[in-house]
Amino acid sequence: MIYAIETVTRGSAYYEGLKSLWCKTFGDSPEFVDAFYDCFGNDIQGYVMLDQDGDVCSALTCYLAGAYEGRLVYVSYAICTREDFRGQGLASALTEYVKEEVVLRGGISLVSPAEKSLEEFYAGLGYDPIFHASPRAVLAESFEDELDEFEFDEDDDIEDIVRPEAEIKRIDASLYNKYREAYLAEITHIVPGDEMLSAAELSGEGFYTINGGDAVCCITEKKRGQLILSELLISPVLLDLSGEIDVEVAQLLAKHFDAVEVVYKLPGAGQVQSMAAGFFDRGDDGTPLHYFGFPIE
Repeated sequence: MIYAIETVTRGSAYYEGLKSLWCKTFGDSPEFVDAFYDCFGNDIQGYVMLDQDGDVCSALTCYLAGAYEGRLVYVSYAICTREDFRGQGLASALTEYVKEEVVLRGGISLVSPAEKSLEEFYAGLGYDPIFHASPRAVLAESFEDELDEFEFDEDDDIEDIVRPEAEIKRIDASLYNKYREAYLAEITHIVPGDEMLSAAELSGEGFYTINGGDAVCCITEKKRGQLILSELLISPVLLDLSGEIDVEVAQLLAKHFDAVEVVYKLPGAGQVQSMAAGFFDRGDDGTPLHYFGFPIE
């Protein structure tokens, strides 16, 4: 049985039901969901299905992420169904309904599989694996292994010689996006809106610049010695000098944040980051040419 679909905005009927199901499913706080909706203002819409008692049994939130080649891009997010209603196709019906609405308006509908097993599920709903990223993980530099590479005086601070401190500064979303657009000028990508950047900052640990603009990153999480980046972008000038410069930058970040490992993503092939419907330009040779960057995870 497929139930009627109702639309939801912040504070409207069924919003509390959507919020409650979101929090129970994903572990977020009610305050976070409110702040998330506030980030997007009028550019966010909830969709719910109700059970026979009028309670929310499945929900989805769709927000405007930005633009790709002049077309608006909408992400279907926080797709969830109450435990006692799972297996009935409610989430699938919601996702397809929103996809068709977006595509009918001339937009691009995105979903971001949280795990590889979901790629097949979303493919069955009409989504193609368009936007890719290259995932990497780098361990912190070993201090002891490098001592023999340097000559130093007895009065020198050995650690500063071997592992100089990087200039890493937190920056606001607007400045981050200026760096981002400059670094991605030769890569087809989604240009995020201000609302998307605000939500990414709300969901993570903020935006940073490394050594005055050699690189920028969006940090998702810092936990148990691990630093997780939604994206790491390197200046094209440095990329021309070394194809592995991202490893050095990641190790600088590890030192600065006292992390054992840095997990990050770069533009390029390797991992499906987002799947799209209503997307027409797939590249002449079918290779993954398209980059999103930081779908909110």
